[in-house]
Amino acid sequence: MYKKISYIFSKRDKYKIVLLFLIMAAGSFLEMMGIAVFQPFVNIIMSPEIIQKNEYLLNVYNFFRCKTTESFLTIVAVGIIAIYIVKNIYLWIEQDMILKFTYGMQQKLSTRLLTTYLSEPYTFHLNKNTAELQRSMQEDTALFTQLLMHALQLVAEIIVCIVLGIYLFRVSHSITTIIVGLLVACVALFTKLTKKFNEQLGKESQFYKGKLYQWVNQSLGGVKEIKVLNREHFFISSYKNYYELYIKGVRLNRLLSISPKYMVEAVCMAGLLIAIILKINFGRKELDAFIPQLATFAVAAFRLLPSVGRINEHVSNILYAVPSLNLIYEDLKNIEEYQNENGIEEERSWSFKNAIIAKHITYAYPNAEKNVLEDTGCEIPKGKTVAFIGSSGAGKTTMVDIILGLLTPQCGKVLVDDIDIFKNLTMWHHQIGYIPQIIYLSDDTIRNNIAFGINEEEIDEKAVKIALQKAQLLEFVEMLPDGLDTVIGDRGIRLSGGQRQRIGIARALYHDPEILVLDEATSALDNDTEAAVMESIESLKGSKTMIIIAHRLTTVKNADIIYEVGEGKVVERSAEYVFEKEKVN
Repeated sequence: MYKKISYIFSKRDKYKIVLLFLIMAAGSFLEMMGIAVFQPFVNIIMSPEIIQKNEYLLNVYNFFRCKTTESFLTIVAVGIIAIYIVKNIYLWIEQDMILKFTYGMQQKLSTRLLTTYLSEPYTFHLNKNTAELQRSMQEDTALFTQLLMHALQLVAEIIVCIVLGIYLFRVSHSITTIIVGLLVACVALFTKLTKKFNEQLGKESQFYKGKLYQWVNQSLGGVKEIKVLNREHFFISSYKNYYELYIKGVRLNRLLSISPKYMVEAVCMAGLLIAIILKINFGRKELDAFIPQLATFAVAAFRLLPSVGRINEHVSNILYAVPSLNLIYEDLKNIEEYQNENGIEEERSWSFKNAIIAKHITYAYPNAEKNVLEDTGCEIPKGKTVAFIGSSGAGKTTMVDIILGLLTPQCGKVLVDDIDIFKNLTMWHHQIGYIPQIIYLSDDTIRNNIAFGINEEEIDEKAVKIALQKAQLLEFVEMLPDGLDTVIGDRGIRLSGGQRQRIGIARALYHDPEILVLDEATSALDNDTEAAVMESIESLKGSKTMIIIAHRLTTVKNADIIYEVGEGKVVERSAEYVFEKEKVN
């Protein structure tokens, strides 16, 4: 566990933890002082003459010019109150520092995980459930924060218990030995019996929480189909069942964490009563001295009983959070290894001048039995419109994804003017505008959806309007009451299918790319809407190099070059061949 936690923390974070430990150690001594001052107070009440016998008490008595024992006791009582006020203010500040550090770590860790996931290659996301990633960033980081908080508070409570235990041992060897012996035995036994169970509960909680995110995403994402098919009950029932299982685990963990509280109380009371019985039967001569000791132990018990109970609670919660720690560690470590293996990109820029050439490309998806592409390639000259056609699953999207740099081929290269794109993907992606089949639109303004991922104050208004004009949507937007400030709703629900696609075209054109990639961009549209959108795209012909993944042959009739993808190969075809083949089929 230490190795994993150490990996997650930065050097600065570790220094902060050391500082927190020192602060907590100081707090434990204040706790001891709060208990230690009670014994002389009780001693004075029972034997006022002790003031004259104790040099320290006498100096305090004379310093405050006390005339009577009562006035001295009043001053001592005020001093005890002051000590408790200072102690509690210090402990409040200590807890604030712990909370600030732990919740700060949660924010840093969640952001770090998001950075990690977005830095992963495209293939990582092909094999990952979005709900699991959401759970990791939200729930697992929260559980890790709880683990960290419980670990720090565990250390604080242990320090307090040790310091107070040492002090109480000096007060009475016998009572302390009996109580501590019983407590250690009970705590050790309870921890051993519940360790595996707590870890299993943590794993189950992790799984069920992921399922909850999954069902929420599916329910809200497919709400239209759900309502049309009357499937509300199925999704509600599935969500409810997983929530019941999740709550059961949380309840059991909470029950286990608080159970020791009742056990500790019984054990301490038993230990104290055993000690009293032993004193009554075998040490009657020492009863007068025993009463102040008993008062001290009563005050100590008031402080220690909750601490010992909380120690068990902290241990239980730490074990419950261990699966989340393991997952976070593995995710962060894997991305670091990936980055180290792939090295750092070359810092060079280029402008697209001649052609994109893919040579000897071989690619197979993870765990696939056969290659999608086998020692094949293609050439895309600058300024040309190139289409990729083929049956579903033939590999046309895979080929284009390799050209985009989203997939890394097992063999072969993609060269742009003799420069390997995989050695400078960032610069390569600056050259590309991408239009998918389904445009991702957020519940935001038209302006922000077109600029996409750029801070509002940094958006180039002129570039937005130029992009809209090229997408043949500017006139429509200017007619809207709020213009570019029009909020389009979640997933662009307030726009038609053709308007959503044009927003996608405008987004792709916003940064004026050299290359425009259309990934079946019109396949979800009706014929009339498709024709209108294609008109927008055709108007860009010659000014942009266009790569089209075609679902319908009507979208490639004006392409300069057509590649047919199938059986692992990419083969250039003439338009006549393609359309003749379509007639035969």
